[in-house]
Amino acid sequence: MELVVDSNVLNDPILEQFLLKSKNNKAVLIDFAQIEAVKAVNLNMLRERIEPLSKYASQVIILKSTKLVSGMSGRTKGLKRRLVDPKQTKDFLAFCKQLNGNATIDITQQNLIMRGAGETKTYLDKMNANLCDFIQHYEEFEKKFTSNEILEIRKTGYPSTSAIKKLFTLISGVSGEVFRKHPNAHKWPKNHEWPNHFIYRRTVFNFIHFLEWIKKGSPKNMKIDRIQNDMIDITFCSYATYFDGLLTKDKKCHKTFIAGNDMLKNILIPALEARK
Repeated sequence: MELVVDSNVLNDPILEQFLLKSKNNKAVLIDFAQIEAVKAVNLNMLRERIEPLSKYASQVIILKSTKLVSGMSGRTKGLKRRLVDPKQTKDFLAFCKQLNGNATIDITQQNLIMRGAGETKTYLDKMNANLCDFIQHYEEFEKKFTSNEILEIRKTGYPSTSAIKKLFTLISGVSGEVFRKHPNAHKWPKNHEWPNHFIYRRTVFNFIHFLEWIKKGSPKNMKIDRIQNDMIDITFCSYATYFDGLLTKDKKCHKTFIAGNDMLKNILIPALEARK
């Protein structure tokens, strides 16, 4: 079983229990999780932060950066393999051996891991700069729905058939626009390839978050740090749809993953596969 590991369990017994249960169990790390892993100011603190991972380093898979993954091909064949960064995965295993005293610390490899986290922090900073427009975007999306459709979502927690159709149209439109502007995205995907794209899957989770915002009464004021945490959770959830699930202690994040994964696997992917 391969589970994407939320940053909140990097140093938690739940992660070690999962890895200890079977050698076939793999911890999948995305770039945001790496930031948490290397927030240490010295090697002793770093050992403590990644202890469960370093003890089972051969069971750790490290993915390419979100920036690179966002521009990858949507071909079904080799989809999951293309997400994995074999060099970083290999370097992490070597680094953990050094970190645990089995070899001399290689400063070059240490810097490579730190640099990877630094590049991701830069990406995160850019994302934060766009959070100021967050509510404005949601208010624009909300205008696409009738008052009755909004009321239905708030009363039942679920969109009506007409609202679902609008929601899927918005997902397609927004993911297409993001794809068009992304510096790493090139060849326009075929219809059935769209659900394989990270940009598309992340957009699906964004609109699940949008529905939750409507359910709560479309609040005008949301703390920036709360929005940032929600967007990072959405990123973890998006990656987890390519693997066997998400290892997290955050119930809200897990609920979001279940909702988005179900929408993708049972509705969107079959619908677009039929259009081959």
